[in-house]
Amino acid sequence: MNTSEIFSKLNYDNDKDSERKEVWHYLKLLSEQKLIECIDDKENLGFFFLGNGTIVCGIKKFRITNVGYQTYESITTNMIWNKIKTPLKTLGIESLKQIPSLAIKIITESI
Repeated sequence: MNTSEIFSKLNYDNDKDSERKEVWHYLKLLSEQKLIECIDDKENLGFFFLGNGTIVCGIKKFRITNVGYQTYESITTNMIWNKIKTPLKTLGIESLKQIPSLAIKIITESI
């Protein structure tokens, strides 16, 4: 999936600076947790910040990593997700790191 497709799926307007910043923010979080990676350049998500505070978005292709797929699989079971989401609310942004370990803990406790 590329940057343009992400904006389209979210019904976001790439011409709105606030929406570009929001997409950049979440892509950065996902990338930092190794859940996604940019195919073209693993170190560059395709967003550039200008001196006046404006953010420019280039077209980059992204893929879900193996860790991303594992995380997705661990939260797609509703029973597990329902048990995970309450503790995640208290953890805030750091909760992205906790999803796989919380899911594994809940699964092993259920067995």
